[in-house]
Amino acid sequence: MSVNTLDYLLLILLGGMAAFLALAARLRVPPILAYLFAGLALGPGGLGLVQDDEALRKLAEIGVVLLMFMIGLEFSLPRLLAARRAVFLGGGLQVVLTGLAAGLIARISGVPPAGAAAIAGMVAMSSTALVLKQLADQGELASHHARFAIGILLFQDLATVPFLAFIGAAAAGPAGEGGDVLAILGEVALSLAFVGVLGYVLRPPIRHLLIAVARLRSRELFLVTALLLAVGAASLAHLAGLSPAIGAFLAGMVAGESDVKGEIEEDIRPFRDLFLGIFFVTVGMQVDVGALLTSPLLTIGLLLALVLLKAAIVLIVGAAVGAARDVTLRTALILAHGGEFSLLIGTQATAAGILPADIAPPLLLALTLSLVLAPSLILLSRSLVQRIYRGSKHSALARTLADLDRQSDLDEHVVIAGAGRVGRVVGAVLKRLEIPCLLLEADVDRFREARRLGLNVIYGDARRARVLDAAGIARARLLVITFDDPQGVQRIIHHARRRQPAIEIYVSLTMEEYLPAIRALKPTAVYPEAEAAGLALADAVLAALGRSARETTRHLQEILAALGHAPDPQDEADTRVASSH
Repeated sequence: MSVNTLDYLLLILLGGMAAFLALAARLRVPPILAYLFAGLALGPGGLGLVQDDEALRKLAEIGVVLLMFMIGLEFSLPRLLAARRAVFLGGGLQVVLTGLAAGLIARISGVPPAGAAAIAGMVAMSSTALVLKQLADQGELASHHARFAIGILLFQDLATVPFLAFIGAAAAGPAGEGGDVLAILGEVALSLAFVGVLGYVLRPPIRHLLIAVARLRSRELFLVTALLLAVGAASLAHLAGLSPAIGAFLAGMVAGESDVKGEIEEDIRPFRDLFLGIFFVTVGMQVDVGALLTSPLLTIGLLLALVLLKAAIVLIVGAAVGAARDVTLRTALILAHGGEFSLLIGTQATAAGILPADIAPPLLLALTLSLVLAPSLILLSRSLVQRIYRGSKHSALARTLADLDRQSDLDEHVVIAGAGRVGRVVGAVLKRLEIPCLLLEADVDRFREARRLGLNVIYGDARRARVLDAAGIARARLLVITFDDPQGVQRIIHHARRRQPAIEIYVSLTMEEYLPAIRALKPTAVYPEAEAAGLALADAVLAALGRSARETTRHLQEILAALGHAPDPQDEADTRVASSH
């Protein structure tokens, strides 16, 4: 039965999406795969319950518009500058080299210039959503390879804009048949320049509008205004002959510089997720699984070529930017797949007639298969790289251990795992009191800030047992953990206790929902950061009201004990610890 009326269309779509999302949640796989398989099952190649009609395409376009709007929100200039080496150098090299290689192979294979350019964009992209979720599940978001991969992914997301502009310009010109690509590129450059000028002109009124609406304190009005901004900018771009996605991206960048950026993200996210899910369902409907039967060698060959080419390019990029070899190999395997923007570029290029009909189905299928295999490849990369680089002098771990070897004379010192704001404050206090301490930090920006403050900090991941051992955890007097990663906190506590069962451990935690799990490991004390800030503020307020320091300390000790973050203040030793707060 074919369903095309809007009410039944939505019923079948939402029902299928819900069923596959439930299955994905059980299997712990990214939602994007659920949407793709829902499209395969519901579309013409499956049960045939949904056809690729105009109403469905319009719903999918809303998802693309909201996605690009949200991507624009993330691209603030300060964020890009903070990770400029990984983003602009690493990401720029990866996109350019991968695109050139893929485009050259496509041209040699007889693909017209515009089609080769579209293939270059498709192959250059990886899945930001999938990588972030998988690394978060593995507790590796703060690792060296995660930061390198995320920097490259940020540039890939940014590079989507000119590729979409190219497809829009090529669809309106002769390049679909292999026409003048240079003329098309000129149109793209003019379009992007026009967008930049328009963004500069519209930035003040849009920011003032958002602030004015926020002051009215109407959540409904704020939501509608944000949606109007995204859809309106997309419509204006379309009227100007540009891709609607570019207009939405521009509006997101402008809105991202306002003080209400966080509120916009929270309000729009559910709508983006719903309509973007519909977009990926339509992509799944267009994936021709039959290509695996009719052209199995071509499809599998494209899949292998995609994985090997992307991995090889990242290995070259890693060597060029001076990344450790194990970090480079992990990053190469993490990014060796297609992404959501690969499918977006591919479907738009197919609809515009830019991609040849004989190459589009197997290429889209190969990209989809690479997405299906990506979580397993990312997971396996950890043990594979550890096996290859165990004991190698070229690994990031080897560099950290060499730095720590120069700290081997430390004894009865304090080890601080994490050099974020809390870790730096604790380290600065200990330094002023001339108490020996050593900070371990795996985030390069936090590491540099701690070093700028003159703290004794080593660039290394405290969640790794060998790093903790080299930091002298068996000789340490205290361990302070200021990690945002609950699983990492648990690993650090377990290893520290194995090396020194009686060591005192103090934990600062931002995510209070993990308090019971951390307390079950019996650290000396756990301090949620929000409550610690509240206690410090209460201390200042009581001092301003003229209460004595002794009375204030007694009250704060009792409150800490009542909250369960410190032992009973009647115990003399524990009172000493609590009073320091």
